[in-house]
Amino acid sequence: MGGHLPLFAVPLAGLVLDVAAQLVLCRIPMGIGHVRRQFMSFAAGMAAVAIGMTVLLARRHLPGADLAGYMALHLLTYAFLGFCFFNVINANLGALRVRMLKEYLAQDPEPLADVSLNARYEVGAMLDARLARLMDGRQILLTDGRYRSQPGGVTLIAGIFRRLRRLLLRR
Repeated sequence: MGGHLPLFAVPLAGLVLDVAAQLVLCRIPMGIGHVRRQFMSFAAGMAAVAIGMTVLLARRHLPGADLAGYMALHLLTYAFLGFCFFNVINANLGALRVRMLKEYLAQDPEPLADVSLNARYEVGAMLDARLARLMDGRQILLTDGRYRSQPGGVTLIAGIFRRLRRLLLRR
């Protein structure tokens, strides 16, 4: 078990690099969206895992299938850890929605009026800020008074999920 500990540590080191890169990238004004920054930090961690695994596996005399298996296992482990980190970062919007729903329910049997809830959270300001971030990140474009999605990461991910839904749910 002791000889495999460095291999186990490589995906964790990649995650640490992902977190550090995310912290640095968030503080650099680059004119790109937060999702692209998350992909950049994820790619840095993935590259570190690939390089670290290549270096560590080169020292071992293993058959090609074992080398490929170790590499795939550790890259997928890092991908899982990176995916979890990505979702932790993006959980803040879900937490806001849950908090708003709890406030609605807390007023039961007299629900909280939309006017008072909107006054607390200034939905217009939140929407304007979100649209500005999407435009800064070049994820949407304002043309002829309408917002249009731009080709890129988010559109690609949406297409992948659309295809998966059709494949798995037959819709």
